[in-house]
Amino acid sequence: MRCRFMQLSLLRTQAVGPPKATLLALGAARHPTVVLLLALLAFLADSPSFAEQSTRRDVTVSGDQSKQQFVTGDRIHIHANISDEVFALGHEIVVEGTNAETAYLAGDTVLVKDSTLANLIAGAHDQVEISGAVRDDALVAICPICPGGSGRLFVGPQGHIGGDAHFLANTLEIQGTVEGDLAATARRIVLSGTIGGTADLTAREIIIASGARIGGELVARSPSKPQIESGAIISGPLREIETEVDIPDLKELPKVIGWVGAAAAGILLLGAFLLGALAQLTVPGPLNQAAQIMKAELWTCLWRGLASALILPIIGAVLAMSLVGFPAGVVLMAMLVVLSAFAFVASAYAIGLWLRSLITAAAPEPRTSGRIGWTLAGILNLFILWMVPFVGWIVAALTLLGGLGAVAMTLWRLIRGPDAPVALDNPRSVLAHGFGSEPSPAGKD
Repeated sequence: MRCRFMQLSLLRTQAVGPPKATLLALGAARHPTVVLLLALLAFLADSPSFAEQSTRRDVTVSGDQSKQQFVTGDRIHIHANISDEVFALGHEIVVEGTNAETAYLAGDTVLVKDSTLANLIAGAHDQVEISGAVRDDALVAICPICPGGSGRLFVGPQGHIGGDAHFLANTLEIQGTVEGDLAATARRIVLSGTIGGTADLTAREIIIASGARIGGELVARSPSKPQIESGAIISGPLREIETEVDIPDLKELPKVIGWVGAAAAGILLLGAFLLGALAQLTVPGPLNQAAQIMKAELWTCLWRGLASALILPIIGAVLAMSLVGFPAGVVLMAMLVVLSAFAFVASAYAIGLWLRSLITAAAPEPRTSGRIGWTLAGILNLFILWMVPFVGWIVAALTLLGGLGAVAMTLWRLIRGPDAPVALDNPRSVLAHGFGSEPSPAGKD
C-alpha cells in the first residue's frame, strides 16, 4: 500500500508542459513537496528532539529501534532495524544495512546502500546514491544550480524502487529498477536500467542506453531529440515534446546581475534626463528660483525639506482615513510625488549651477540650452554620487531634501505674490517673467 504522503502530494499530471520553462520551475511543478520537505527537516533541526545530538560530529544509529529516530550531526551512519520512520539531517548521511519505514534524509551527500526502506524522501546539495531497495515510492531532489555541488543522482544496479520515482537533479543516471512510473527533471539523464511504467523525462540531453527497458510510454521533453541506442526496449509509444529547458548557472549570476543593473541604471538615468529637460522647457522660472534659493539658503532648505517629507505624508494618510477627506488625501499624496520629482530636478540644477560657477564665475545667466545642459550635468553628478557606498546615499538624500525645501519655499513665495522677498543671486520675482519664459532675455550658455 502506497504511503498517503506520496499519494496526496506526488500526483503527476499528463498535461503537456510549456514550450519554454526553467529547470526549477519544471521541478517545482512536478515535485511540489520538495521545498516543503527541506523546510520541514530544517525546522526539525532546531527542535528539542535534535538538541541532544546537535553538537555531535559523528552519530551512529544501530541495533533494533522501535520508535521514530531523529538524528542530526556532521557524519551520520545508520545501521539498524527501525520499525518506524527515521529523520536525518547532516553533512554526510550513510544508510547501510538498514530496515526502516519512510526515511527523510537531507544532507550534502546521501548514500543508501544494502538497505530496505518503505519510502525514501531525500534532499541533497551535492549527490545522492541509491544502491538499496525502496519498497514503495522515492522522492529525491538535488540542487541543480548550487555552487560547489555536483548535483548527481545515481541509482546503482542494486537500486530497486518498488513504486514510483520522482527525481530532480543536475545529472541523473539510472542503472537499477523502478517498477512504477518515473518522473525526472535534470540537465542530463542517462537511463540504462528498467522502468516498469511510464518514463516522463525533462532534460537538455536524454540518453536511453543499450539494455534499458521501459514498460510504458516514453515522454521526452527536451530541446533536442532523445538518443535511443540500439538494444534499448520501449514497450509503449514515444512522445517527443520540444521544450527549451533554461537552466540557470550561478557562475554567470554576477555577470547577469551586472548587466541587469547597468540596464536599469541606464533607463533610470535616461528618464531623469528627460524629466530634467522637460522641466526646464515648461517651468524654467520656478525651477531657476528653487535652484537659486537652494544655493543661497541651503540649511533652511534642508530643515524645511525634512519637515515637508515628514508632515505631508502624515497629513495625506490622515485625510485618506475618512470618506470625506479621502479625495484630498489622494490629491495631496499625488502632489507630493510631483513635488519630489521637481525637487530632484531643482537640486540637480543647483548642482549644475555650482559646477558652472567653478568653471566660469562671471558668466551671465544661461539660456534654455545651457540650463538644460547644466541640469543634465547635475543629474549625472547625483547618479555618480549615489554609487558611492553609504556616504553617497546620505549626501544624495540630503541633496534631495534640500531640493524639496527649496521647492516648498518657492511655492510659498509664489503664493505670497511678486513683492515677497526672494533670496537669489540675481533677485527677481519669478512671476515677473512667467512660468514658461527664460529668467534672462540674453546671455550665453
